[in-house]
Amino acid sequence: MYYCFHREVDNFQLKFYNKVNSIRNIHEVTLTAYLRPFLCITFSLFFTSSLSSQRLVTINKDVITTTEFQQYINLQKASAGKKNADIRDLLGNEDEINDLLEKYIDQRIILTEAAKKGYNSKNKAINEIFNEQKDMLVAQLFLADKKEFSDISVSEDEISAFYEKVKKDPSIKYQQLAPQAKQQLHQEVLSQKYEGLKAAYIKASEKNFKIRRNQIEDFFVAYVNESKIKQTEVSEKLNEQLVLVHNTTAEQVKLRSPADYKMLMEKVREELIFNTIVNLEAAAAKFENSIVVKNALPLLMNSIIADYYIREEIVKISIPTDEEINEDYKKNKAMYDKEDPDRVERFITQKLQEEKTQRNLRKMLRYSRNEAVIKIYDTELQKIK
Repeated sequence: MYYCFHREVDNFQLKFYNKVNSIRNIHEVTLTAYLRPFLCITFSLFFTSSLSSQRLVTINKDVITTTEFQQYINLQKASAGKKNADIRDLLGNEDEINDLLEKYIDQRIILTEAAKKGYNSKNKAINEIFNEQKDMLVAQLFLADKKEFSDISVSEDEISAFYEKVKKDPSIKYQQLAPQAKQQLHQEVLSQKYEGLKAAYIKASEKNFKIRRNQIEDFFVAYVNESKIKQTEVSEKLNEQLVLVHNTTAEQVKLRSPADYKMLMEKVREELIFNTIVNLEAAAAKFENSIVVKNALPLLMNSIIADYYIREEIVKISIPTDEEINEDYKKNKAMYDKEDPDRVERFITQKLQEEKTQRNLRKMLRYSRNEAVIKIYDTELQKIK
């Protein structure tokens, strides 16, 4: 089985995305990806705006400034690995800038709804998540300033070549794939390039850091200088990623395929080595005290609050029923019949829950928007365009 920690990319899902028109745009596939960029992109960047801070949107008494929205746009650049791109080149047209603004307004509305339920920075669970994510954010912002990680491009030829390697059905050509499937492939090729850059970064860091990997006992243990990466840490991280993305566990993977388990453990170990190196470099540079980090932390907290609200109030009421799962199975029976039954059930459950979550989230946002007084200052928006 081919594993990717962003999504599992194989012929089964590519065929599904290509055939089912109801699948949402790839930007919405991760439940709240567009609402919490710090938590779902591989690397993030926070920029200060060259614009003076003017009122851009008012939502009742809440105000969104031009500076805030410019920072949000720059996060989209970073998520695409296009730190220095012109926003119009990145998005394609001005209508998409309007779409970004609408999504940012959605986030602010969700934060308002979250506050009504008591989800704020004083919430113990939210603070625990924040503290876990803060070190990651510091490392990501530190890394984003390095040229090799700031502008990563993927060509159409590279995506097509990758598809030819992973597809199982030779009758389906790359040109026939639906946009969602092509975007899925694009994300995977981008991820692989990023993994290659990280491996090269680790190799180059051997000049300044003493990196050791156990070769006999406790194979997945490693050291970076005096910092120890424990085998339990590697195993727990792998399990967390597998449960989140694939709805399976490390132990289940180990039972099905020891070779896959070993490969994934090695991948996570290298990821932790990379993170440790970046954290040590950021600490040496006292990057945590930089204005960049201080300005970014409130955005991180807002992203966590919005995500937590969606998980607790929206996702939990969006679990598909047995009848819905069976109906989807019958509808796509010809495609599902040749696949592993357990895997099919997991896939259907996850797909339907994502769809129901999006519907329930949209319903809440429509109601909240109708109740709110929203004003967009077009003159200021034109300056950003």
